[in-house]
Amino acid sequence: YVAGHFNAGLLYLELDSLQSALQEFDLVIKNDPLHIRGFFFRGYAQEQLGNLPAANRDYEVAIRFAPDYELALAGRARVAAALEKE
Repeated sequence: YVAGHFNAGLLYLELDSLQSALQEFDLVIKNDPLHIRGFFFRGYAQEQLGNLPAANRDYEVAIRFAPDYELALAGRARVAAALEKE
């Protein structure tokens, strides 16, 4: 169940259907609140949608669970730089 939503979210990202991807990653996290990659990819979808504070929160959660998660660290850095420019 969780894997299906996760894979659907990835497919929606590939199709640039960001809102649909976001909904799928919401379901992943709702059903598995420790799904690190779910938080990362939801953060990525939020970032692409311009929802930078929400993206930052998701990247932070992913990093809290996996402090060396390089993709989440890079995402947090991108969002921090974008928020400084605002």
